[in-house]
Amino acid sequence: MAAINFLSFVFVMGLPFLQNGITIENNPHEMIVNESEKNAHLLHALLTNPQPEIFVQLRQPFQKDAKNVLLQALLEEGSARHPSHEMLQKNKKDIDLYVEKLKTNYINYKNLAESTKVVNHYCSMAAIQYHLGQDDEGVRFLISKMEEEGQHPQLFNLWRNFLEDNKNRKKASAVIKGKFSDAMERKDAKMALLAACHWYYLNSHKEYAISLFDKWKGKFPNEKVDQKILQVLRSIYQRTQNIKLGD
Repeated sequence: MAAINFLSFVFVMGLPFLQNGITIENNPHEMIVNESEKNAHLLHALLTNPQPEIFVQLRQPFQKDAKNVLLQALLEEGSARHPSHEMLQKNKKDIDLYVEKLKTNYINYKNLAESTKVVNHYCSMAAIQYHLGQDDEGVRFLISKMEEEGQHPQLFNLWRNFLEDNKNRKKASAVIKGKFSDAMERKDAKMALLAACHWYYLNSHKEYAISLFDKWKGKFPNEKVDQKILQVLRSIYQRTQNIKLGD
């Protein structure tokens, strides 16, 4: 998330690599809440009035937050709905190529790591896992490499960054879940749905991410949302789990 600069990238051999330095802002979870709010509004717009321009707006902010799997799935849906929209089709093609590049880069780094045992390659593998929504797998991978290599500074710093991001994301999610509960208690369907979108955005590749939408629908059964978009959102956890990185 933007509150922690470990998502700032340099390019090594044309491939993404996470910087080891971190800068933790005061109350970073509050920054996560504030900086992700606009993207929650985009999800809300897709669920309530999914115009092609909304799909186009997803690319830059979602890629910045490493929401590549979610972005790819939504652009697939958008491009299928609007096959003549040139920018939407371009964005869909670009994210498809980017995701495939991440997978290819992972295999390249894996082969380099096996042949050279250079720690940077392990870090790049974990970074790519993060960008494909597999941050839990990235944490486990880093732990396994620290067990093999010892607490090498690069491995340790990246592992710490992953844990810090997870901690702050959980704190931010708790704040948003509180807003959802308040809106549900007030029977404010619009604000409750917006909070559910916000919570989903932070947790989209987690199995439980869809749960607030289900609670919302149970409370407001007559409120309408786009069922195909909701189906896409519901699919992201399994879609992430189905990504194979040549292990």
